[in-house]
Amino acid sequence: MNGHVVAVDVGNSTVGLATQLDNRLESHHISLAVPDWVLECQRWVNELIGSAESERRKLQWMIASVRTSASDALIQHLTRSSESEVHQISRVDVPIEVDVDHPERVGIDRLLAAIAATRILRPPFAVVDAGSAITVDWVNGGGHFCGGAILPGLSLQAAALYQGTDALPELALDTEPNLRLPGRNTDEAIRAGILFGTVGAIESLVKRYADADDGILPTIALTGGQADLIAPLMVQNHRLLPNLVCRGLLELPRSKRYVESESGIH
Repeated sequence: MNGHVVAVDVGNSTVGLATQLDNRLESHHISLAVPDWVLECQRWVNELIGSAESERRKLQWMIASVRTSASDALIQHLTRSSESEVHQISRVDVPIEVDVDHPERVGIDRLLAAIAATRILRPPFAVVDAGSAITVDWVNGGGHFCGGAILPGLSLQAAALYQGTDALPELALDTEPNLRLPGRNTDEAIRAGILFGTVGAIESLVKRYADADDGILPTIALTGGQADLIAPLMVQNHRLLPNLVCRGLLELPRSKRYVESESGIH
C-alpha cells in the first residue's frame, strides 16, 4: 500500500485520527458533537500531510467504527470530495484469532486495540479501553482474543447518578493529587466511588482472567480518552498506551491478511 495511511477510530462520542509522519505518530481527537467534525477530520489531515492534489491521491483512509451513522457520513464525504482510497475495516481484516461465542459481534475497536497491544506486550495481557464504555479484554498466552467485560464509562456513571437521583449533583470527573478516602463531601464521595470503583472492577477482572489462565498477573494495556484518569489510581502493573485502536489500524497495511482481503482472496 503506497502513500500516507490515515487511521480513523469512530467511537460513540469522539473520532480519533492518527498517521505516521517522519517516524513519529501524529494524532488528533474531535468530538462528534462538533457540527462540522467531518470537515475537521479532513482539514487536520490536509494541514498535516499537505492539501495538494498529488498528496491527497496518495492518502489511504482506514476507518473503523462502532457508530455506523457517523462513519457513513465520513465515508460519503471522503469518497465525494477526494480521490483518496477509503477502506472500512471489519473483523475479518484484523489478524487475530477470536475465541468467543459470537466473533462477528465483537466490537472492531476491541480487536484493533488487542492487535496493537500484541506489538508492544508479550501475551498474556489485558487491554482496557476507557471511553464512553470501558472494555476490559483478555489476550491469552497464545495471542488469542478471548473476550472480556464491558462497564459503563466514567462519564456515563456520573450522568447516571445525576439523572437517577434527586439530590446528587452533575459532576465532571477529574483526578486530584490527594483524593481523600473516605470522601468528606458529596463531590469527593462521587469521585471516589466512580474512580476507585472502576479501578477496583478492572483489577478484579484482570486477576480473575489471570487465575483462569496461568495465574500470573499480566501487564494491563490502558488506552482510551479517559485512561489518564484511571492510570494514576491503579496498583497492578500497567502501561498507558494512547491511540491503540488507531495504532492497530496503522498495522493493517503491513498485514498479509489485509493485503489478501484487498485482493478478494480473504
